[in-house]
Amino acid sequence: MRPRPPLPPSVERDPLLEVSATPRFHPRLWVKLLALTLGVGSYLTTVWFVEWVWIEGGVLEIYLVAGVLELLFIGLKLFIFDGRRHSDVLGWVAILVDSLINAAGIMPRADRILSFPPITVILGLLGLGGGTPMVVTTVRLDDDTVFVTLGGFILSLTLGVILSWLPVRLWRS
Repeated sequence: MRPRPPLPPSVERDPLLEVSATPRFHPRLWVKLLALTLGVGSYLTTVWFVEWVWIEGGVLEIYLVAGVLELLFIGLKLFIFDGRRHSDVLGWVAILVDSLINAAGIMPRADRILSFPPITVILGLLGLGGGTPMVVTTVRLDDDTVFVTLGGFILSLTLGVILSWLPVRLWRS
C-alpha cells in the first residue's frame, strides 16, 4: 500500500476527516455518556419515589409521571448554567426539590447499599462501620417495614444531590 501524497500547502487538514486504525473517543463524549448514565440514575430514583407515593398508580402512569418530573427538573436546572444570573433561583430550587425526591427514592434501599460487602469492608477500614446502627425512622416499602439508619439517610441525601446536580453540570461542560 502506497503512502498518501502530501496535501498542497493551500489545503488545511481536517482532523475529523482523518482515518485512524484505532477508534478513539473524544473526551467530551465520555463526559456526555457519564452525564446520560447519571441522568438515568436520577430518573430511576424518581420512579422509585413516584412508586412509593402513588401506590395505586399503574406501571405506565408511574413511568410517565417520573419522566415528566425529570424533564421539568432538567429544564429548570438549565437556568443555572445559561450564563444569566436573574434566573438562577429557579434552577437552584429545582436542584433542591430533585435532590429530595432522589433521596426519598434511594432512602428505603440505602441500608442495602451500605451492607454490600465491599462497601462494608471500606467503611470498616475507615473506622465508620461496626457497632449498632442508629435507626432514624422506618419506611413502609412493598408491605415491608424498612429501617432507615443515620448512615442510610446521609448516603441517600448525598447520592440525591449528586444525581440531581452532576448530570446537568457535566452535560453543559
